[in-house]
Amino acid sequence: MIDILELVYIMIFTPVVCAAIITVSKLTKFKLPSYGNFVLSLVSSLVCLFLSVILFGYTYTYHGYVLESNFPVCAIQNILLYFGIYVDNPSCLFIIFSSLLFFITNIFSYRYLLQNRQGFERFYIYLNITHFFTYCFFISSNLVQSVVFLMAQTLMLYLFSNFYFQKPISQENSKKVFITNITADFMILCACCAFLYFSTITADTITIPTLGYNNINSLGLYSFAGLNPLVFIFICILFMLGTIIKSGQFPFSRSISMATQAPNPVFSIIISPVVLASGVFLLLRLFPLLNLTPALFEILKIFGITSAILAALSAAKENEIKNICAKMAISQLGIAFCTLGFKMYNTCVFLILCSGFAIALISYTLNTVNYSTGSQDNIKFLGGLREKIPFAAAAYLVGAVSLCGFTFSGFYPRAFIFNNFYMAGNFIYLILLLICSFVSLSLIHI
Repeated sequence: MIDILELVYIMIFTPVVCAAIITVSKLTKFKLPSYGNFVLSLVSSLVCLFLSVILFGYTYTYHGYVLESNFPVCAIQNILLYFGIYVDNPSCLFIIFSSLLFFITNIFSYRYLLQNRQGFERFYIYLNITHFFTYCFFISSNLVQSVVFLMAQTLMLYLFSNFYFQKPISQENSKKVFITNITADFMILCACCAFLYFSTITADTITIPTLGYNNINSLGLYSFAGLNPLVFIFICILFMLGTIIKSGQFPFSRSISMATQAPNPVFSIIISPVVLASGVFLLLRLFPLLNLTPALFEILKIFGITSAILAALSAAKENEIKNICAKMAISQLGIAFCTLGFKMYNTCVFLILCSGFAIALISYTLNTVNYSTGSQDNIKFLGGLREKIPFAAAAYLVGAVSLCGFTFSGFYPRAFIFNNFYMAGNFIYLILLLICSFVSLSLIHI
């Protein structure tokens, strides 16, 4: 009988097998038809979704269960390099969300690619490799491994942004997006190397599993005790600034808007927690480390609330479908940063996933309308949805009111945040977040 660890590895490597089959088919005379590539990728994502549901059920049944497995790769001086998995409740939630999102993307992608008549094999190879890197990032057992797969995600983001490489504007924007994200990745990598180096010196042991998340708190204490406080704070600031840049927070939000050249189905992945919130997920992993420097949480609050307000106001003035979705995603992520700044760990996770579902619903709905209306991107010319496409109008309305906080997915996290702010006397943040929610009402005007 397959145990839970084997199930996780099957789930991880299923997209790799799918990408390998499509690649071999593309390079040999046994070429799969376009529909065959779609069916193969769809079956792969369906298998991953089914296995992720089983994994979620297992972790939910055994509340607080943590699955960890490490395989030594090599030793460099007194640092032991590991490759491993670390599955807990937050990572499991992100895994099931990413599985569902990739499954939906596969469903939407065929009609889109059929309309454009190009890049079937390349699209599904990119999609399944991205799926693999996403899984590896969410279940990484140590910080070094997380950084490696975070950089791999950046590479896939570049390839997807430049999917239509024949277009000059697509090439130019994809380069800018790549430079912005790789800069953030190198900042995180530098912080990771500095933290690893100083932790190694202070701990003086070969059992350090490249900053494993199971002992990140003790390693943080070692470094905090053996370092100058300013050096420790500087390392934490590098981590935080890198994740803020990757998440498109103010004043780095332009990089997300430039990613609109990506294919419509993939754009919904780019602005989802699968990619855009990967920086927040890394901060959640490093929460015990950041907790040693309380002043940094004030920076998270300021960046978060500023991005949430500015992005929501900017989205209210937009007319282009993709720009609206991108800026609302940035706004919701800003609220998540703000909640993390107030140390509301569980609320931050729940808010990211709930807003991610709502934004994905809005994005896919508008992309469906875009397809049905002959690539119309301007919402000024998309009136009358209730009469012409009632299902799309209903789905859009559900997603929009969720972002405003009027359905369960949006109401529960916001009610908890507002109550926390009120009880703690943070009335300025409470008023600003209320304004942000009311500004989001402008989305319902279609």
